[in-house]
Amino acid sequence: MDARELISTWHAEYRQPLHHYIQRRIRSSDVEDVLQTVWVKAYCAVERGYSVRSPLPWLYTLAYHACINRKFFPLMHELEDVEAPSSEEVCLPEEIPVTSYLERLQPSHREVLSLRYVSELTNKEIEERLGLSHDCVKTRIHRGIQSLRKKLATSRE
Repeated sequence: MDARELISTWHAEYRQPLHHYIQRRIRSSDVEDVLQTVWVKAYCAVERGYSVRSPLPWLYTLAYHACINRKFFPLMHELEDVEAPSSEEVCLPEEIPVTSYLERLQPSHREVLSLRYVSELTNKEIEERLGLSHDCVKTRIHRGIQSLRKKLATSRE
């Protein structure tokens, strides 16, 4: 059975329980978008050869992560189709460019955030380029974002 047939079968069987699960976790206006994200991720994984023994628990895991992403990064899905402005064009209310805040971060955080969000590299590409482990890259991105948020919050006060 190819990926399209498999996902089609799962869709017919598991769409309703996944829809209810997602609906309990996020705003009702985003449920269909998150559900679509789950099906796309499932299709891509199966297409790449990922083998699934128990599809429903795996689909719930995909749905859980999609809900988390939608909840904590609510505008990212809206920005995917928008052309990103240059860093010089992006200014905070005080007219201080975001790049000046990046320059204030620790070098390790600044480097990883620049590669991830300016150069738009994947975590895997960053790992290879810097020779770091997967967990180290994720941690540096997370801590860098936390640091950046703190600096932005203190500047607004």
